[in-house]
Amino acid sequence: MLVAVCLAASELVPALLKVGFAPHRSLFPMALEEPLLASALVGSLAFYLFMLPRRGLELGLVLVFGGLLDYWLEIHRAQIIGPAGRLLHLGLGVGLAAIVATLIRLLRRGPDSVRAEETLSLAIALPGMLVFGIFLRSLISSENPLVFDCVTYAFDGLLGFQPSFLIARTVDSWKPLRILLYAVYFHLPLWMSLAQILVSCRPDLARNQPVLAYLVVAALGSFLYAYLPAVGIQVLCGDVYPHGPWPPVPDPVRLVEAPLYFPRNAMPSLHLAWILTAFWALRRFNSRVRMVGGLLVFLTILSTFNVGDHYLIDLVIAVPFALCCHGLSTFSHPGRNRLRAISILYGGTATLAWLSVMRYTPNLALDNPPLTLASLALTVAGALFLQSRLGEASPSSRQVLQVEASPPRRHPTHDRPSRRLPLNHGLERET
Repeated sequence: MLVAVCLAASELVPALLKVGFAPHRSLFPMALEEPLLASALVGSLAFYLFMLPRRGLELGLVLVFGGLLDYWLEIHRAQIIGPAGRLLHLGLGVGLAAIVATLIRLLRRGPDSVRAEETLSLAIALPGMLVFGIFLRSLISSENPLVFDCVTYAFDGLLGFQPSFLIARTVDSWKPLRILLYAVYFHLPLWMSLAQILVSCRPDLARNQPVLAYLVVAALGSFLYAYLPAVGIQVLCGDVYPHGPWPPVPDPVRLVEAPLYFPRNAMPSLHLAWILTAFWALRRFNSRVRMVGGLLVFLTILSTFNVGDHYLIDLVIAVPFALCCHGLSTFSHPGRNRLRAISILYGGTATLAWLSVMRYTPNLALDNPPLTLASLALTVAGALFLQSRLGEASPSSRQVLQVEASPPRRHPTHDRPSRRLPLNHGLERET
């Protein structure tokens, strides 16, 4: 429902208010050039395969028609994207065919209709939010021609060097690692979908719904993009990134103008926030799942520098922001909501506080490097500590359902036979 409302608003607002860019006008270019959409639709295929009973003929039709659609898109895509880049876009057609097959099962009202309704809602959530992002990015860019990249660049420079340059330079020197990081970064919706499938298979171990967390991060992160717009270090530094000498920090820091076609989606890093919420949701699973999740978190951090869309400070602020969103999507339970509320309040307050400092009083923080760096480290440490406590205290989805379904406890005195006699005692005949 949330995704449907967002998509309707993204079409109505540009038509009525002449603000922003309607998504339907760029769906075909997005299908050709946006690997995140392809990844989200591969996730839709995963939902179809793992959450619905398989039917051989239907699955064959999905693969055939989806494969033909992918082939047709590849013919157009080959004119603008190289062979390596086209691999990131595979699966878009098959994912669309899987959504159609799931919708048909729902409309038939057969034995799979209830399961199909849940599967369809998950299958369209991530692609729908990415399409809605077209409108959001255009709206934020049109309203914010000036960006705060010099401020975020200066915060990274508090270390005495530019970590983005050093990390990206190291990664770029080894081509296999660079390709792996591109795959991790642009296939993040698929990792979120697989995490949701694990949660659906083992609800007794889950701590939140990864798809719900994805939507919460995307919704709140859009407001933060508008509050502190930034386009990323690659746009700011241009061709010198990452192999050239990093430019000096401007003194004083100032707002700079960036072309409107660059999205203002650097601060905070939603990629890191997304993968953290998925990793935290699976913390009670076995060691292999946790190991893969931890590896994806590490590779996502490296990939943000490899792509050039983020600064180190973006990743730092993403940690308390992820804690806030994780708390909002964590299963509620009596007796544990206090820690959940503290996590939401801490994460939200810390995120807004640092963004406000960078927006209104950056020189106050930049003039005191040791204090600022120590405060940032304590912010991250506090967020990780609260997350560990919340993970230990939060019940699973199955425990929540058991508590909600259990009847209220009766007071011990309610089980005692009453000593008061009815008004008609002695007038009724025993039966």
